[in-house]
Amino acid sequence: MDLFKIKTFLMAAELKSLSKAAKNLGYAPSALSHMMASLESELGIKLFTRSYAGIEPTDNAKKLMPLFKMAINTQEEIMLACEKMSTGENTLRIGTYSSISKVYLPKIIREFNKEYPFIHVSISVANDFPENFEADFDIIFAENNKEKKEWIPLFEDEYMAAVKKGRFNKSEKVTLDDLKQYPFILPCDEKVKRYCAGKLSDTMEVSSDDDGAIISMVKEGVGNTILPSLSLYEQNDIDIKEILPRLTRTLGLVYGKEKFTKNHRLFINFVKKYFEKQ
Repeated sequence: MDLFKIKTFLMAAELKSLSKAAKNLGYAPSALSHMMASLESELGIKLFTRSYAGIEPTDNAKKLMPLFKMAINTQEEIMLACEKMSTGENTLRIGTYSSISKVYLPKIIREFNKEYPFIHVSISVANDFPENFEADFDIIFAENNKEKKEWIPLFEDEYMAAVKKGRFNKSEKVTLDDLKQYPFILPCDEKVKRYCAGKLSDTMEVSSDDDGAIISMVKEGVGNTILPSLSLYEQNDIDIKEILPRLTRTLGLVYGKEKFTKNHRLFINFVKKYFEKQ
């Protein structure tokens, strides 16, 4: 059985159109119809029914679709494993912000390892990455601030004010005018520095990527601060307030297309599907 025919069937079923699938694959619609007829002949069942909305898989085809997908995934795993055996490379090097490594990455890596156990994932945590990061990393979770790199946005992370518990009890949202009533701890974050530039006087700059140290200072009443929501995940010993005007960052996957491999593609597609479900 030709797995390309199976892939084509799955694409047509997803698009609900043979003509759209033909266009995506660069085939004439008649050629795709002939291919599907050949597959139906091989399997001995009808695969599609037609309606005003397009094509729909038959009940029998729907029952086979999980097996079809399993066959495609198995083929890709075999090809990838053979490729890695021949080159001796089976490690995917991931760079990530500390906040992402604490909130999202453990679940992502756990599930990715289950699906692709032959790919070894190494993780390095930092809050900044060089422009030409490919010497050390294959893919990084970061903001889109790398020129000439591929970028896939995943989600928006809003910055929040972190204040000592009980401070600003009556307010769910605060401004810089509210925050400047107390000392302000300025994190090592260029976006926050620009946001606060010239608007706060009593500041203490912390030259560290360790948001945990800043949060501990807030807890002890040393001052207020502004950090991304991910950095404040499950911090119950302080109060977290929305800030006005809003400040956000968009996080995603950054990679260089020059050394793009099957490992890259599998990991990127896996992560995209993970966040689509969130």
